[in-house]
Amino acid sequence: MNQPQNPEHYPSVSDDILVDTGAVDPVYQEIYQRLKGFDLGSTNAWTRGQPFDYYKRMRDESPVMWTQGRKPTSGFWSVSRYDDVKHVELNPDIFSSQRGSMNMAVLPPSGKADRLMYAAHNSLINLDADIHRDLRIQQSEFFFPKYVETLKERVGAKIDELLDNLERQGPEVDFAKLFSTELPMFTLCEMLGVDEEDRPNIIKWMHYLELAPQFLTHPMRMFMAEPMFLFRFKGMLEDMFNYGERVMADRIKNPRQDLLTVIANATLDNKPLSQNYLDGSWLLIIFAGNDTTRNSLSGTIRLLTEFQDQRQNA
Repeated sequence: MNQPQNPEHYPSVSDDILVDTGAVDPVYQEIYQRLKGFDLGSTNAWTRGQPFDYYKRMRDESPVMWTQGRKPTSGFWSVSRYDDVKHVELNPDIFSSQRGSMNMAVLPPSGKADRLMYAAHNSLINLDADIHRDLRIQQSEFFFPKYVETLKERVGAKIDELLDNLERQGPEVDFAKLFSTELPMFTLCEMLGVDEEDRPNIIKWMHYLELAPQFLTHPMRMFMAEPMFLFRFKGMLEDMFNYGERVMADRIKNPRQDLLTVIANATLDNKPLSQNYLDGSWLLIIFAGNDTTRNSLSGTIRLLTEFQDQRQNA
């Protein structure tokens, strides 16, 4: 299922990934009923907000519940009670991310975006137990307070610059576009050690990666909004992975004091990582760190706008 790898490299987990079977019903007998009232398998369902009442019903009535998937993907189990979730998380030999991916729907290789799929399967968020821990420890220095302290001055200066720009364009501005989108990308690029001239491409590539799931779930809507997306996506992937290969090779030959160097020179069982691991490692840092922080910043401003009393206390 995977592209050929140097045998001296640590093997990719995607070599043994389980492809989705499209199963409508579970292999094991259901103990609890399937609740109606919310479609956990639909991305559209959350546009009206989180279904907290439904979550409570799940905990009370169906703490381990099967939800039928949408073709061609299989259905899935939802575990909603704390002790059960803890049991799942602490038993990767039974409940493995590596064997089937935390993305759940693992489709057969198609040739169109296989390298992106391999990178996703071999990223830190998809790895179990020892492999996850070993790679995480190797990167941990860049997430400890001592290193974060070294970023404060540069990030602080960037915040001042962005706020000054907001004031110039005020009194009403698009905070998400002018601040939330800019600050996380700057911070992550500083941590990774991305050169200034490469950062506009990083921003562009992340934009396309974020649009990809929308295209898969709502192709017609995406086509109307971004008619050239599909035609540009393949070229974007090629540029992005070529950049990753070039930078990883450079950091091995010319190491720096940055996270890209740590990723490029990481090992498992004293073997260097395959290109799949390298792709997954640097892309996860950028993609996950950007998305979560950007949405947290934008969400905070939205809530402070909606709840004026809290804004006064902020």
